[in-house]
Amino acid sequence: MSSVLEVSRETAVLIESYARHAGVSVEEYIRALMPSSGDLGLRANGIEADFDVDMASLADDSAQDFAYSGSYSREDIYADHN
Repeated sequence: MSSVLEVSRETAVLIESYARHAGVSVEEYIRALMPSSGDLGLRANGIEADFDVDMASLADDSAQDFAYSGSYSREDIYADHN
């Protein structure tokens, strides 16, 4: 099966240059850039259980009350403005 992929001439020249430098065909070069065995990189890195633990921890931390009870004067807020 053969397909045509349209790219600008500059891009084609650049790809050919990189492939030639690597000592492989353009097809081999492009295949080497692609993720292997259908992995599109959409999965989270690590174990799913680790992700769930991290998310639960984040949710616990965000449930704490971080409200600021002090106050800032107008001079404090605009100290670096003219």
